[in-house]
Amino acid sequence: MVDGKPGNDTRNAAGRWTKIILVLSLAMNLFVIALVVGASFGHHRWHRPHSGVSDVGVGLFTEVLTRRDRAALRDAFLAAAPDFREQRRAAQDDFTDLAEALRQDPLDLALVDTLVARHGTRIAERIDLGRRLLSERIGQMSASERADFADRIDARLKRGRRR
Repeated sequence: MVDGKPGNDTRNAAGRWTKIILVLSLAMNLFVIALVVGASFGHHRWHRPHSGVSDVGVGLFTEVLTRRDRAALRDAFLAAAPDFREQRRAAQDDFTDLAEALRQDPLDLALVDTLVARHGTRIAERIDLGRRLLSERIGQMSASERADFADRIDARLKRGRRR
């Protein structure tokens, strides 16, 4: 220490570790978001052409809906979110901006936080819309359709436990 000020080595080490911890924390948050989104959207992307239903964010439910119910849910989603394609483009732009921000030195953590928060808000809005639309669709089902739906949920859960 010279004149009561910490040495450059101490300051640089502390700053470096702070940046590393912040980046690791961000990476973990993005990883968790990716897991949730992947679990919600992933199944249908591999098993059938992308129809937009998986973007509603209702996960397992879309797997066990009938083809007719999925089509109705997709149509309701597109009607309720006509700007969906623009939102997707904006999300891609945010990811591009995030990648750029992560490469900056010094790190602008406020910008990173804003971009991650904006993405999280978009996901939450889609999930809320999907939940509302799914609830409405279930409300339109007859008692026998709901029972069949419940049976498909049970069957899917049993299949998942054996994996």
